[in-house]
Amino acid sequence: MIKILCYGDSNTWGAVSGDTSKRYDLRYTKVLQSLLGSDFEVIEEGQSSRTTNLDDFKLSKGNRNGYKYFIPCLCSHNPIDYVVIILGINDLKTKFNRSLDEIYKALEENYILPFKTYLKESLSKIPQIIIVAPNIITKDVCINFSEHYNEESVEKSKDFNKVYKRLAKNNNCLFIDNENLIAGIDGVHLTIESHKILAEKLYNLIKKEEDKK
Repeated sequence: MIKILCYGDSNTWGAVSGDTSKRYDLRYTKVLQSLLGSDFEVIEEGQSSRTTNLDDFKLSKGNRNGYKYFIPCLCSHNPIDYVVIILGINDLKTKFNRSLDEIYKALEENYILPFKTYLKESLSKIPQIIIVAPNIITKDVCINFSEHYNEESVEKSKDFNKVYKRLAKNNNCLFIDNENLIAGIDGVHLTIESHKILAEKLYNLIKKEEDKK
């Protein structure tokens, strides 16, 4: 059994664009599982508002700091063959005032380098990391989530591809770009069609890697 851990935010959880209290049935993780078949296990680990490594508390729902749960999550699902990481949109919230370089650093230090150091002793195997560039957010987010995002957030998101591609290349990770991954009516959450496209991108990449073995 080949295990794939998908670690992300509300887009991994499957929040419906325009009504985030609801969840797509055909979110990318479910579609990916269907494409890969019974020899693979796709593990969903999505949490709405999850950041890379920033503390963000919400009453009754706890801390959204992704790093604080990442290591326990890996150990809980050990052994894992692939880790899909798709985080960064929530780091662009205005209250954090975070640059893409800071997001790069947070991902590298908290999600990639540990596999090269202390995690070697904690895990049965070191999984292949797949870095996914989050979708570009649109100006609709300034209307629907005006308390969290502004036009500067939108502009920063336009460089996700460039920065995440460099992150993957510099750390020998696999990379998925955000081409054709489109936010829906609320400006931040993927459309159901985009979930299908992301699943296909991941499927093609993983099958290619497996065929090399």
